[in-house]
Amino acid sequence: DMIRIPFRLRPPPGRTLHSLVRTFASTKPADLSGTQDKSTRQKINFHELKHPSKVPQRPNKSTIDGQSTPTRIPVDTQTVQLLERLSLVDLDSAEAHRTLEDAIEFASQILSVDT
Repeated sequence: DMIRIPFRLRPPPGRTLHSLVRTFASTKPADLSGTQDKSTRQKINFHELKHPSKVPQRPNKSTIDGQSTPTRIPVDTQTVQLLERLSLVDLDSAEAHRTLEDAIEFASQILSVDT
């Protein structure tokens, strides 16, 4: 005689995970917590939340006046030589010198912006 041992086939591992995901996906987050029922739960208005931030919530119009800033700031040769030595860049052409003056002019406009 053969002895028969009752056994069950185990579901494949992925199938069990799939059924768990399906079970949790069908439940609502409030049902999982069990602490609050739907009648006492308050809705959060995300527009009223305030977090400390340095970034303005609305655009800030700055008043950059082209006439209040100097148009050209003269750069003497000693300053150019110092910048060349510190930045390892040759500023020997007229175009490079103009680019440097444009950058200084732009930076002076940014200084007046309230940040």
